[in-house]
Amino acid sequence: MDIGPIARQFLGNELSHGAVMRNIWGKFFDSATANTFVLLFMMSCLAACNTLSYEEPKPGSMPLARVRFITTSDGVTVLRVYDDPGCNYNETEWLRVKVGFLGRSQPKSLGMPLWDYDVNAAKEVYVAANKQINAMFFGGEIEGRSIYTCGVPFFYSFSEGHDYEVKYVWSETRCRVEISELVGSGQTWSRVNVADFDNRVTDKNRGCVTQFQKQRLT
Repeated sequence: MDIGPIARQFLGNELSHGAVMRNIWGKFFDSATANTFVLLFMMSCLAACNTLSYEEPKPGSMPLARVRFITTSDGVTVLRVYDDPGCNYNETEWLRVKVGFLGRSQPKSLGMPLWDYDVNAAKEVYVAANKQINAMFFGGEIEGRSIYTCGVPFFYSFSEGHDYEVKYVWSETRCRVEISELVGSGQTWSRVNVADFDNRVTDKNRGCVTQFQKQRLT
């Protein structure tokens, strides 16, 4: 469903610095004081797209790490990757995850330890190691008659031969990303936190605001 014209009712000039974003039901955030990647607007059905677009490098082709990307949200969460931390160059969608039913679902597991997630809430993939990944998790949920969305830019360099979790933790005002390394052997494994990110705008990720605000059909 093309909701571009509807979305433009909420976006457009209303996202200039200091403006108040309002939806048709009267809820609002003051973008000047909130200073976060928080947006209220009507969205199209994100579940209509392929849920795994990422082309994995083949084992043996380069140094690799295994990474499990996760969401805690029961709305569709999209992972997009960029060439730089400011989300300025070469946006590429990697995958979509969601707690519960997900249309056209493509479950993906590499047999990593400590799996305790809904089959659609996480995907395990090989990622190039020793090279920084620059990405943004974008999620949304419905509350009453409003749809809240929240984005978290993050960056990290995974070590070759190691296993990681990158978890998007949903909140309508302060969502975050937690990166953990999975350490252990045999039947004994644990998660060790190695990095945390949230949806606050910084000088480094300011360019990601443009990508977050971009009108999308899916």
